[in-house]
Amino acid sequence: MPWVKASPASPAVRPFRKEKRLIDATSPASGETSSASEAPLAQRLGRRLLRYGIVLFLLGLATGRLVESVPLPRMGLSSHLQGVMNGTFLVVLGLVWPQLRLYALLLRAAYWLALVGWAVTLAAAAWGAGGTTMPLAAGGHLGTPDQELTLLIGLRALNVAMFASCLLVLWGLRGEGPPRPGSRSPG
Repeated sequence: MPWVKASPASPAVRPFRKEKRLIDATSPASGETSSASEAPLAQRLGRRLLRYGIVLFLLGLATGRLVESVPLPRMGLSSHLQGVMNGTFLVVLGLVWPQLRLYALLLRAAYWLALVGWAVTLAAAAWGAGGTTMPLAAGGHLGTPDQELTLLIGLRALNVAMFASCLLVLWGLRGEGPPRPGSRSPG
């Protein structure tokens, strides 16, 4: 257990306890309800989401230029569309991110869950695989059993991750937020 050294102002040695605090980046003083070190977290993560969204959008555009050169062009088109759409989604999340009212752990979880995605369909296009997991896009093309299993695991993880991220973001946008310390509740 970490201990705080005694100082002239506080002669007793007390245990240092980390407190869970909600991040409220929308307050007038940019996060007064949370500790000073947590206030910029929402802004930092939001800015990263903006940057990754633009990068993914550009990768989606580049994938669109390569659709005809991959072994499975229909899957390449799926990868192109997923890159462009998920890139746009990440940009929107980056703009919304500072408005979220979540514990830091949930904020980070939603962030990482939102970043999964585009590489699964790109791998399927490059391998010429995906017939068992994405039959419409794969057009019946099958990869090796290991490739098909990798795609199945990747797509299932992507599905769960995107739902979880969206639900956390939706929950983070709820109501007026937590009561501020020191403020009185009406009534």
